[in-house]
Amino acid sequence: MDSNLRYQELPDEKLIELLNQGNNRVMDILLDKYKNMVRLKARAMFLVGGDTDDLIQDLKDAGCGSQIIEEVCRLYGNGQIQDAIKTLRKHRCSLMDNLHESQGRVDCLDFLVWRMEKEK
Repeated sequence: MDSNLRYQELPDEKLIELLNQGNNRVMDILLDKYKNMVRLKARAMFLVGGDTDDLIQDLKDAGCGSQIIEEVCRLYGNGQIQDAIKTLRKHRCSLMDNLHESQGRVDCLDFLVWRMEKEK
């Protein structure tokens, strides 16, 4: 039986014990076993085009609350880019709705000022 195959059948605790005893052959087995998980975690920590801190600051600057920030970071970090974009677009629509409501109030104030000036 190939020694790598034998090592692959051992529990992680035993592999780490062997590694600590100086058996470096088990390192490749552990790395191979967990490489996908490490990639996902690393991707969440170091986002394309910047780091997590930059993304969080950009989201804060855009008026996103903590719930949206956490959701976007989680989605983006898990490679669910389209879902992160949908979340951002939904928040954008909410901001635009608020903007339109505010614009309506400004328009009312402008009309009141105009009417009062007309009465002078």
